[in-house]
Amino acid sequence: MDSNCITLIFSGIVAFSTLVYAILTWKLVKETKIMRKSQIEPYIVAYLDVAESRADIVFLKIKNIGPGVAKNVVFTIIKDIDYKEAIPLKKFGYFSDGIAYFPPEHEDKFLLFSLQEGNTKAKLDDYITIRIAYNNIFKELHETIFNLRIKEVMGKSDLTPPDSYFGQIAFRLKNIEKLIEAKN
Repeated sequence: MDSNCITLIFSGIVAFSTLVYAILTWKLVKETKIMRKSQIEPYIVAYLDVAESRADIVFLKIKNIGPGVAKNVVFTIIKDIDYKEAIPLKKFGYFSDGIAYFPPEHEDKFLLFSLQEGNTKAKLDDYITIRIAYNNIFKELHETIFNLRIKEVMGKSDLTPPDSYFGQIAFRLKNIEKLIEAKN
């Protein structure tokens, strides 16, 4: 083989390697951009939960589980709770007016009702549908609809003693208080 042919083959290999390297670099840049954006994306969720000390008390919780700030949060109550013992969510300024700023890991909770009062069957068959729309720091709109069924929180029970540190402190203090009252 003459030297021109060998030079041409090596030049082709170098050109091909450069092309592969450019494609891999482009993919890496694209992936890095996605990763950087995910580190500042908010993600607001709505869910139902019960009180730690009383499993019959139902709360609606709104939490930003994403690492980014949510701005201009707007709530649209599509299907509200509807029975005598409960306060409709539409009456809360929080849901009707929205929120300008919702930081990461922030959580708000709203007492809905107690399952021991009133018509428990009607409450268990009920649900809440809420649409949450918000912007990230780039003013990109995100929106999610949550269909929260009350019966999904049934079956949760209170632990004695509670499983959280503060719950255990309260439990122990309550027992100490009972012992002191019994001695008096």
